[in-house]
Amino acid sequence: MNRGVQAAIARISEDAWTSIHYPQAVLDEEAGEWISEAQVAETCYTAFAGTRHQVTAWLVVRRVRQLDPQVNARQDKLLAGWRYHAFFTDTHLSPRWRRT
Repeated sequence: MNRGVQAAIARISEDAWTSIHYPQAVLDEEAGEWISEAQVAETCYTAFAGTRHQVTAWLVVRRVRQLDPQVNARQDKLLAGWRYHAFFTDTHLSPRWRRT
């Protein structure tokens, strides 16, 4: 994750995160724990800023609570307590987590 993505994630307000529950827990091999809860949010992001390939679209971010204090000790301040997984998309489809 580069600094631009980290900064975009840091700008996401706490009330923008939507909780999601996985019906069947998934093993997170890196953390060695079962994951059944996460949160997801989106923000506008400009990729490749300052180049002729610059594009502004959605940065969708999933975060999972980091329970391992050894891992937390190695993370910088932004990422402490959470692990972030982001993807960048220009889709015009409505996000599934917003559908009722």
